[in-house]
Amino acid sequence: MFGFWFFDYNLNMWNVTARLCSLILAVVIFLPLHEVIHIKIAKSFLGEKCKIRDFSFFDFFNPIGAIFMLIFQYGWAKRWSLYFNAPLNNRHEVVITNLSGPLFNFLSAVLIKIIVNLFTLLSICFKINLSWIILVFYYLVEINIRLSVVELLPIPPFDGFRALEAFIPEKYMGQYFKNYFMIWIVLSILIFTGVFDVPMYILENAMYKGVNILSSIPFILVKGLKF
Repeated sequence: MFGFWFFDYNLNMWNVTARLCSLILAVVIFLPLHEVIHIKIAKSFLGEKCKIRDFSFFDFFNPIGAIFMLIFQYGWAKRWSLYFNAPLNNRHEVVITNLSGPLFNFLSAVLIKIIVNLFTLLSICFKINLSWIILVFYYLVEINIRLSVVELLPIPPFDGFRALEAFIPEKYMGQYFKNYFMIWIVLSILIFTGVFDVPMYILENAMYKGVNILSSIPFILVKGLKF
């Protein structure tokens, strides 16, 4: 799932430029939007209690997260919690707000795959060479699925772990925050030693199947075509 993608023996200049373009688009568009979605969902729950200052996409830019995205195909933006100062009211609001980010990336993958299917159809019907553009969008599908899968991991500071925090009983919260760093260390070791590899690949494959099914529906309904 991760790694120095430019060491892939199948890569050529065509693939390298397409992948770099998709990774730059991810840094500029999808990483900030992931955080903006969190903010919008939180504000919908908090209403006037949520005082959000004006922000631009550049406010979410994290240079280290951007470098990691360009090298390892996974990165991050500045955390959305920096932009509002009121707590969410209950458990379901915490869960929905945190899971809205991974859901956004999954739905983005579906939308982009629809574009891939459309460009593929145009390329075949009108004999136009759109292969490079199709490759860029295909890589964007991969990136968004990867972001969704990783953010669902039950490891701090990923969204999946923050959603699980809502289920920690109040009487254990003090002990939990006291041992937060140790919890992070243990869970990080588990992921880097491959303990989560199997469930991650199962989830990733399930998302790919979901994206392929959902993205084919418009074409099945309109023209009876299936990709």
